[in-house]
Amino acid sequence: MRLNESLRVILSDFLSLCNGLNIDELHKIFSKLHHKNKGLTLLKEIRDILEQDKNQKINISPTYPLPELSILPISIPPIELPIDRQVPQKPEETTILEPNFDPEIYGKLEDFLQKKKWKEADLETMRLMIEIADSIESSNHVPKNRDLITRLDSEDIQKIPDEALKIMDKLWFEYSNGNFGFSVKAKIWCKCKGRPGEFNFSIYKNKFAKYIGWYDGRKWIERYDDFNFSSEAKPGHLPSLSFPDQKNYQINRIRWKETFEVLLPRFFNCGLI
Repeated sequence: MRLNESLRVILSDFLSLCNGLNIDELHKIFSKLHHKNKGLTLLKEIRDILEQDKNQKINISPTYPLPELSILPISIPPIELPIDRQVPQKPEETTILEPNFDPEIYGKLEDFLQKKKWKEADLETMRLMIEIADSIESSNHVPKNRDLITRLDSEDIQKIPDEALKIMDKLWFEYSNGNFGFSVKAKIWCKCKGRPGEFNFSIYKNKFAKYIGWYDGRKWIERYDDFNFSSEAKPGHLPSLSFPDQKNYQINRIRWKETFEVLLPRFFNCGLI
């Protein structure tokens, strides 16, 4: 049965239940409704049917005077498309950073962390630390050849602003559900009975490095690929701060220790915990 035929049957039943309304009055009502809600095709079809049938006989009750009607616009619900034809929505911003933080600086790091690409995020963290340090002039104003020197010395580390350390830590902490980050390392240091901001090699080797999985009691991690780049890594395992050799990815354990030794006080003094 065609749509118009279905509407006629429905309309006939409807009119039989309308006490005091005739076709002329119904036509006026639906005309007003259609005028105020032109997006509803059904109203137009009902109005047109009523217009056609105004002079025909339809079994309805006797008419009575109609009260003044105040017709309000009908809100049109959103049309849901089939699943395979849904209009793609623009993805919402998911960054945990405040709007004033520069995505050009930290956007790549956040992207890696969002996708749980821990190795890429670790390398990006070290790259960022070098880039930020190099962007700030030092006392000797001698630029370093980063093709050869890919680590941070004490002066480089001291140049990194507190805010940069806090941003990187926040990204690591949030996207790892509190398992990774500078602040996590600082808390573990205290848990291992280390004094806040004071480096102690014995605690570093025998407690802290064992706790976070850098040292197993017999040997240290020597190659960069030997870190555990998974969500199941021990708390504080990442970021590694290892600054591996760019040619063979070997880790210089002495330089690794010196990097942590200089960074440790920064973790406590810049407001991470």
